[in-house]
Amino acid sequence: GFITIFMAPRAKQDKLRASKQFCFVPGCVSARWKGVTTSYHKFPAHGMPRRSVWIHKLQIGKKVTGSMVVCSRHFIGDDFFFPGNFSSLFTKDNVNSFTRLPSLEVLNALVSCYGKIVRITNKYQLSARERVVLNMKLKHNVSTTFLKSLFRCSLSICTRIIVETTRVLSQILCSIVCIPSKEVTLDNMPVHFRPFQNVRLVLDCTEMAIAQPKCLRCALLTYSFYKKGFTCKYMISVTPSGVISHISKGYGGRASDKAIFEQSGVLDSLLPVVDAIMIDRGFLIDSFCEDQLITVIRPPFRQQVQLSKQQALQTQKIASARVYVERAIQWMKIFKILASRIP
Repeated sequence: GFITIFMAPRAKQDKLRASKQFCFVPGCVSARWKGVTTSYHKFPAHGMPRRSVWIHKLQIGKKVTGSMVVCSRHFIGDDFFFPGNFSSLFTKDNVNSFTRLPSLEVLNALVSCYGKIVRITNKYQLSARERVVLNMKLKHNVSTTFLKSLFRCSLSICTRIIVETTRVLSQILCSIVCIPSKEVTLDNMPVHFRPFQNVRLVLDCTEMAIAQPKCLRCALLTYSFYKKGFTCKYMISVTPSGVISHISKGYGGRASDKAIFEQSGVLDSLLPVVDAIMIDRGFLIDSFCEDQLITVIRPPFRQQVQLSKQQALQTQKIASARVYVERAIQWMKIFKILASRIP
């Protein structure tokens, strides 16, 4: 990295407002009183090797004193975190445990995209990075009271930021949830799908438990006889390689798989005659697929007391292939907010 630094604890907000510190790097106009989204750092102590590196790199042109500070704009990527906040604990080894993001680079990219969409002001006293990190609630479903203490903001602000940031992150990430081309699908076809080379998507539905609605009509629409409780239901489409490529809008638990599929628009993305979809026995969508000339692959229905040898082998092959969509749903529910009952 350009310069590696160690952060000092964040000063109190009233001291931040009163401070008149500004960045001493020539040409930089950053000042502490202009906002809290930029952090300021003193030079390393005398005798430390990093001090001479700072002086050489920054080319301030005057004697360095104890009051001089450098703003975070002159540091690169992972070389710094905003001081005193929870995100300063993140490393490349634990960022996945906290947020489910694969790396710090992905976190930084999300923060950058978020900052381009949302105008960061002092209204909430949290930086763009803190707001994105606050959505660790999706992974761990910890209480908002706990998060507001962790990020030192009020309960109402914490709740507001979680709702706003979730909406913005959805806007950023929805572009990567798409059905890949036929060529890409074939290039990434796993071994278990060799008998089903024409399969483009594997479909399944999953349900999330919700609190009982106060409205009687809503309660009737969301009650799931399968789960014996109130749920919200989604249809998940996964490529043969296991990538989630489509998620339907939410429906009440009473909705049938057939109705959700009909309204999902998935068939519009498939190639007639060429493509096939793999489904479970409960998806009674043959008529829709026949109209669009899409092949349906599902485990055979048992018409006798016992499946024939050929049917049993076919069922086994389909089960081995369908494990990808089941695994994708399991990955989704690693986010504990989806595995818990949603208020």
